[in-house]
Amino acid sequence: MRFSGKSTIFALFLLAAYSSGYAISAPISGQDQDERAEMFMASPNFTETNKPGRQLFADAGHPEEKSKSNKKIKKIETPHADDKDETHRHNANWKFQVSKGYPEDGRESFEKFQCYKCHAVDGEKFPKPEGDAVGPELSQMGPMHPVEFFAESILNPNAQISFSRDKSPEGNSKMPSYNEIMSLQELVDLSAFLTSLRPKGMPLIVQGQGTVVAVVPSGNEVIIDHKEIKGYMGAMIMGYKVAQPSLLKSLKAGDFIQFTINTGEKAITNIRRGGE
Repeated sequence: MRFSGKSTIFALFLLAAYSSGYAISAPISGQDQDERAEMFMASPNFTETNKPGRQLFADAGHPEEKSKSNKKIKKIETPHADDKDETHRHNANWKFQVSKGYPEDGRESFEKFQCYKCHAVDGEKFPKPEGDAVGPELSQMGPMHPVEFFAESILNPNAQISFSRDKSPEGNSKMPSYNEIMSLQELVDLSAFLTSLRPKGMPLIVQGQGTVVAVVPSGNEVIIDHKEIKGYMGAMIMGYKVAQPSLLKSLKAGDFIQFTINTGEKAITNIRRGGE
């Protein structure tokens, strides 16, 4: 059996009326159906307490309820102009921070994942690195980087690749991924261990020379492709903080410089151009 649009609306009216307790005392002729429907919808019984009934009329295409339904949807989908939720905005000074780790447990992780196969650590009794995938000696790295640097290097080795020798033929880091086998706590502890490393007998003041790769005034930092710094660090590309922003004045990429590092402050205290 098929119904016309009006017959369908009226049938829904009867269903909604019944669910609301609206009494229908006598048969209703076809010509009175629309009038009865309008009267019922205006009655106290057909209020917000009968939301299913109203929705039935809206779905069937009744003009009044369809209009109300659209208004409700529009109200939900369109936020108020002055309703600005600040709770999901991050602070302008936000930066990722690794939680506190335990270096002694990190040392165990260093052994567990056999990091010594590629990285030597002066002062430790790990086996010597082997093969052609040898990475930088790590005791010299500890004083120069925050713990987040080491965490990133483990999570995403491709983020920082200092030398072409550290790259695979495809251009990626030779360092393997541990993301599927290392727990979060092991990552935190291993990063803490690497940060705690210090070269034996490290001098307070060291001298270096190299070529400026980039100047970052906003971070008071200069990135240098430098030669070996005896007793402190091997040859590599490294970013260094400067003790005074004025040291970066007129400095530009490509400049060959000589520089002085205060290893206690982990900062460059003097820069001179030339001298190669």
